[in-house]
Amino acid sequence: YAKKALAIMEILYKDNPNHPSLATSYSNMGLIYQDIGDYPNALKYAKKALAIMEILFKKENPKHPYLITSYKNIAMIYRDMNNSEMFERYKLMYLEGSEESE
Repeated sequence: YAKKALAIMEILYKDNPNHPSLATSYSNMGLIYQDIGDYPNALKYAKKALAIMEILFKKENPKHPYLITSYKNIAMIYRDMNNSEMFERYKLMYLEGSEESE
């Protein structure tokens, strides 16, 4: 169902590919792929979500919770992949954003 939902969202937002609802759908797909251990697809979708969140929030609100969550999601995928270097990189982005928002 998640793939069908994503396909619908991509059609709905074809004229607005940076819509936050589309980013949410990408993020959900990433989490599903992470849960089943398909880390390449998990990263693919998590990074699509992050790209949209960075366009929407990085410049004007770098501590926006959606952006911070995107960093955290990618960090957790790298953690599950045992890629400590990339895990630490995204963990730092997540933690820095979290500290700023307190």
